[in-house]
Amino acid sequence: MAIVDMTIKHNKDPVTIEIGNVYSKIVDRLPVIVTEALDDALSFYVEGYQFSPAFKRGFWDVKEQKYKHWDGRKHLLYSGVGFNTGLLERVVEVLSTFGIKVVIVDKRKPVPYGKEIKYKGPELREYQVRALQAFLDKQSGIEKLCTGAGKTHLLSAILCKTNVHTMVFVPSLDLLYQTKEVIEVDLGKEIGIIGDGLCDIRSITISTIWSAANAMSKKALRFDEDDYGRKEKFQTKDKQRIAEAIGKMEMQVVDECHQTSCASLQAISNAAKNCRYRVGLSGTPNKFTGEDLLIEGVFGRKIIDIPASELIEKGFLVKPTIHFVEIQESNEDLGNNYQGIYKKFIVENEVRNDRIIEMANKLKAAGRKTLILVKNIKHGESLMEKFDPGTVVYFVRGELDSDERNRIRNDFVKGKIDVIVASAVYDQGIDIANLDALILAGSGKSSGRALQRIGRVIRPAKDKKNAIVIDFIDNAKYLYNHSLKRMDVYKLEEGFEIKLPKDFNEGDYAAAKEKKKVRMPKKSGGSEVPW
Repeated sequence: MAIVDMTIKHNKDPVTIEIGNVYSKIVDRLPVIVTEALDDALSFYVEGYQFSPAFKRGFWDVKEQKYKHWDGRKHLLYSGVGFNTGLLERVVEVLSTFGIKVVIVDKRKPVPYGKEIKYKGPELREYQVRALQAFLDKQSGIEKLCTGAGKTHLLSAILCKTNVHTMVFVPSLDLLYQTKEVIEVDLGKEIGIIGDGLCDIRSITISTIWSAANAMSKKALRFDEDDYGRKEKFQTKDKQRIAEAIGKMEMQVVDECHQTSCASLQAISNAAKNCRYRVGLSGTPNKFTGEDLLIEGVFGRKIIDIPASELIEKGFLVKPTIHFVEIQESNEDLGNNYQGIYKKFIVENEVRNDRIIEMANKLKAAGRKTLILVKNIKHGESLMEKFDPGTVVYFVRGELDSDERNRIRNDFVKGKIDVIVASAVYDQGIDIANLDALILAGSGKSSGRALQRIGRVIRPAKDKKNAIVIDFIDNAKYLYNHSLKRMDVYKLEEGFEIKLPKDFNEGDYAAAKEKKKVRMPKKSGGSEVPW
């Protein structure tokens, strides 16, 4: 095979790139081959593109007045020269492969730090100090700290060091109040709040994503299947004030920043024209899809990585043992539609649901404090009906107001509640340290959410030595491969112990991954508990 020389006989003058707070642009003209390489590096296939009419049949472009065909990709190189500033490193790397040198012209207005606020929170651990310094050195980036690593105290330390006009965005009302409380103690001062019908804007303000997006435009407030803002109270009279605050903020912080690829956070980030500093916090900042480019476009690349395994080894988190329970393929015709299969095999599967309740009861008998996570409200309601009257169990979902959710959380911590069943509102960020057992009843394909959910039970607490997690190998179309994906993501953490069913053959597992076929088990998991 011939070796292609990628070096372009380019003008001896370097290429100039002008940097802005949101967008940057290449000033000098580039050869077509370079522009095409940049476009390829800054684009990705949109999930499900092959089913889109615009991809299959094309569409009429009203602006250009001609029929066009969509290639199925999201392009983040605009007019061949513009791109989101967070993608700068990626652009420079592509240009360097062609032997093109780059001169950076920073057009951003300097934003000096304010007077340092005295940090009053718990003493930062060594890795938190490293994470703080990483941000101070880079001034923007993604800070990957596993669940339980103390991201909120790190955030407080960053706020103390910078003391600029800051907005902190969180995905749920639970996180809104929980994070606000921690920051106010750490800083020794009250901060502003936007969300749940409240609008109090200050130099440091915490806001739900959804209240902020609601102030931008109807297009910005778009929910995905597992978003948590559907029941939030929005203040229409404060829209202009909120939009102005977004436009004026000097630092943007997004907790659970893996959600930054959503339309709402993209709109918020693009409107932050004066934002000089950006930091994304998450235990799982990667979506393992092309949408990671959208996240990188806002913050830039990852600047620190603190995995759960490191903190388990140091004793800051407890070790989880993840038991996979196998559910036999149903004799019922499940069809080919994912939603239909999910409904029949997960939500309405009496055998599977009885197994969940059986394990929850035995965990309760062993003195474990158990959380059952579901994706579907009807699924949670079905499980609630199966508990015996002697079990104190509550179902936490988005429609409950924040006061009721806080009451349930506090009663659980005090030992007044045996089991919590929860929808996606408990997937991430919720801090209930005495949780030591988790049943992942909802299946799901999201690798990021899989680790987020494990994070619910590995936080340290008095007399807590380990955590038990129950996941499922669901033998049904789509669901089986989703089980394998979760298994793969757990294996990324050396500190996680994984227990497979006795009859589960690793060779079958590898073959199924390769062929993407459903394995036919000889039997279901049986009635024994897996631990």
